[in-house]
Amino acid sequence: FFNRPGLDDWAYNGADGVDFDAITKLRNVDYGTFHCYPDWWSKTVDWTTQFIKDHAASQKKIGKPVVMEEYGWLLEEDRQAWLGVSSNVTRVEALTKWQNAALEGRLAGDQYWQFGVNGLSFGKSTDDGFTIFLEDAEAKPLIYDHVKKVNKQNKGFYWPF
Repeated sequence: FFNRPGLDDWAYNGADGVDFDAITKLRNVDYGTFHCYPDWWSKTVDWTTQFIKDHAASQKKIGKPVVMEEYGWLLEEDRQAWLGVSSNVTRVEALTKWQNAALEGRLAGDQYWQFGVNGLSFGKSTDDGFTIFLEDAEAKPLIYDHVKKVNKQNKGFYWPF
């Protein structure tokens, strides 16, 4: 989270006691990371897209790599069960928008939380509502196609971009 005095939003005004920019600028810190869990934070997809863009801007200003190292959007049934709210935005729509913002901002990387597999000796791996199972249809745009875009963008490039 950021620490930008004068802003009303808790994720930007230091209310959580974190200052992303100051921490990432520290001499002994090699790169910055941030999470995006708007379901838990009562935030929107568009808010999250701007949050990603703001971290990309910090990456450029600070001159160190920044990784969106955990992010997720609950499936509708899990959002209903745990939060009692609905969204008309699918996970594919939300994550595609965020992944595109990460690519456009040339973030050093993004790591979705979490991947799952079927066919284990006990069935499916853990599903916390954010899990994308590699065999499911949503895995193609959100994992396989996204990785192709990342590889294409980064071909032959190393930090700093």
